[in-house]
Amino acid sequence: TTICSDKTGTLTTSRMTVVKTWCSRKVYSNMGTMAKELPHMSQTFSTAAVVNTLFKSYLKKNSNGSITYCGNDTECALLIMANELGFPYDNIRKQYPDDQEGRKQFSFS
Repeated sequence: TTICSDKTGTLTTSRMTVVKTWCSRKVYSNMGTMAKELPHMSQTFSTAAVVNTLFKSYLKKNSNGSITYCGNDTECALLIMANELGFPYDNIRKQYPDDQEGRKQFSFS
């Protein structure tokens, strides 16, 4: 898995987002479309992204429906991507717990 990112927008909006993915020789700018066309690969993308984030990064749902990034902006963007692909990050974290035998993780940034 290769993740290419820049910080465009973080100074003005204080949040990063995944705007495009490249998978199976095709560029996707809508995560829902990728999820429909490549369900297995979407699951793999989601799992890889979430397993490689630190548990101190998470998304907080506010009472008005908005989401606040808590922790690393890049990692939170990947958590949003997993959710948009149809694989909620909290479910993936339950499947692959932080203290799992042999697991070691490093922050993306």
